[in-house]
Amino acid sequence: MLNYIWLGMIVTGVMVGAVTGRSTEVSQAFLDWSEKAVMGVALPLAGMFTLMLGVMRLVEQSGLIAVIARFFGPVLRRLFPDVPPDHPAMGAMMMNIAANFIGAGNAATPFGLRAMTQLEKLNPCPGTATNAMCTFLVLNTSALTLISTTGLVLLRKGGASNPTAVIGPAIVATVCGLVVGLLVLRVCQHWSVFAVRDERRGEGGAAVPAAAVEEEAPEKLAVPVPLSGWRRAVLAAFFGILGWGLFVALRKAGFLAAWTAGDWGGAAAAFMMAASGLVLPGFLTFFILYAALAGLRVFEVFVDGAKEGIQTVLRIIPYLVGMIVGVGVLRASGTIDALAGWLRDGLKISGAFPDLLPMVLMRPLSGSGSQAVLANLIDQFGADSYEALSAATMYGSTETTFYVLAVYFGAVGIRRIRHALMAGLVADLVAMTTALFLCQWLIR
Repeated sequence: MLNYIWLGMIVTGVMVGAVTGRSTEVSQAFLDWSEKAVMGVALPLAGMFTLMLGVMRLVEQSGLIAVIARFFGPVLRRLFPDVPPDHPAMGAMMMNIAANFIGAGNAATPFGLRAMTQLEKLNPCPGTATNAMCTFLVLNTSALTLISTTGLVLLRKGGASNPTAVIGPAIVATVCGLVVGLLVLRVCQHWSVFAVRDERRGEGGAAVPAAAVEEEAPEKLAVPVPLSGWRRAVLAAFFGILGWGLFVALRKAGFLAAWTAGDWGGAAAAFMMAASGLVLPGFLTFFILYAALAGLRVFEVFVDGAKEGIQTVLRIIPYLVGMIVGVGVLRASGTIDALAGWLRDGLKISGAFPDLLPMVLMRPLSGSGSQAVLANLIDQFGADSYEALSAATMYGSTETTFYVLAVYFGAVGIRRIRHALMAGLVADLVAMTTALFLCQWLIR
C-alpha cells in the first residue's frame, strides 16, 4: 500500500504544482527535502540511535530488561499473544512504550527499531507484516504519552496562562484512539484481503514454503543478575541524589512558590517541566549504573551495541528520503493548503471547526509540519485560544503515522503492511476528533 501512497504523493504534487504555477518550487523541493532527510533527520538520528542502542545492549545483558518485561508481562501477553513471553522482542517493545510514555520523542525510535528487528526473527513470512508488528505500529502511531513536551513548550513560549490544561484531554484522546485502533486491528486481521502471504522467492521466482526455510533457535531474555546489599545501597544513594536534583529543579521552576500561592495550574506546569528534564538522563544513568553493578564491562558492551545504531540508520535512510520527499513535494505544490482550503470552506457552511484542518491533515504526514501549524495557530489566535489549545491537544494525542510506518517497516524490509496503515489512520482520526470535542467541552 505504501507503494501506491508514495506514487500518489509524487504524481499529485507534480501535477498540482504544474497547474498552480509552482513547478519551480516543486523542483526545488525534490532537492531540498532529500537533503533535509539525510542531513536534517538521518544524521541527527544517527547519534541518538548509537546512544540508545548501546544502552539497550547494557539493559539486555544485565538482565534488567527481563525484570521490565516480567513486570508488564500480563499486558504484553494479551497484546502480543504470538510473541513468546521470554523473547527479547518483549523487552524492546516495553522500552519503546515506556520511552514514548515519558515523552522521550525520538529517543523511543531506536528501541522501536530494535523491537521490529526482534519481531522479524519470529516472522514466518518475511516481507509481510505480522499481527504483532501491526499491533506494535499502532501503539507507536497512537503515541500514548504522559507529557507532550513540544506542545507544552510552544504554549508556554506563546504566553499561555495554563499550558498543562492540554495534558488531560491529550491522554484521554490518545487512549480512545489507541483502543479503537486495536479494535480495528483485531477485526481486520481476519479479513481475506489482509491475509498473511509468504513473499519469499527461490530460484526462478518460485515461492519458498515456510517449512523449507531453516529456523533459528529461539532467543530468550538474559537472566537478571541479583545485586548484593552494598550494590543496592549504591542504587539507593543514586535515587536519593536524583530526588534531591528534582527538588532543586522544582525550586528553580517556581513550583514551591506557585504551590504556596495556590496557583495549581502554575505548580503543575512547573512540575512537568522540571520532571521532564530529569526523566531521560535519570533512566539512562540508572541503566548504565545497574549494568556496572551487575558486573558488566559497561563501555565495551555499550560500544558493541552502539555499532548497531549506525547500521540501522543506513538501512532506514532510503525510506526516510522517499517519505520526506513525498511530503515535501505535496507541501511545495500547495496540495495540502488547497485541500485544507476546500475543506475549510465546506466546514464553515456546516458550522464545524475549519481552522484546525491543517493540523488534521499535516499531523499524520510530518512532525515538523504539524509543529509549524501549531506555532502558527498560537501566533494567529493566541496561546490561550481554543484553536491553539485544541491544536496542542491534537498534536500531543497522535503521531506522524506515515513516518512511523515507513521507518519501522523499512528497517526490516516489510513490503506488505497489511492493515497497519488503516488502523493507524483510524486511531489518528478518533484521537483528534476526541481531542477536538474535549477541548470544546472543557476549554471553550
